[in-house]
Amino acid sequence: MASYIAAYDYVVPAARASIAKALVKKYKMSEKDAARMLGVTQAAISKYVSSKYSQKIKEIENTIDPAAIESYVAKVVKGDGEQVGNCICHVCQTVNPFDCKIKSADEVL
Repeated sequence: MASYIAAYDYVVPAARASIAKALVKKYKMSEKDAARMLGVTQAAISKYVSSKYSQKIKEIENTIDPAAIESYVAKVVKGDGEQVGNCICHVCQTVNPFDCKIKSADEVL
């Protein structure tokens, strides 16, 4: 499987799951608002928060640095919605082994 496919299918959902859990559990954001911020459905947020997703995504999520997630999520909660993309990009670059030439989410927007 190509590394960019692994990123799209596994790393990005793992990052979203970590972000969703922080937004909903720690910051008490509604699933609907978290979904809007992450660009997914409320149903997806519900699955992320309750950990109802594949074992592969769970394994990747367990490798993500919680301090990095918290740093980005704290900025998101303060109103800097662009940090969601930056967080996903950061997680992908640290977890995924392929040589990504993108240095920030701004480069793909």
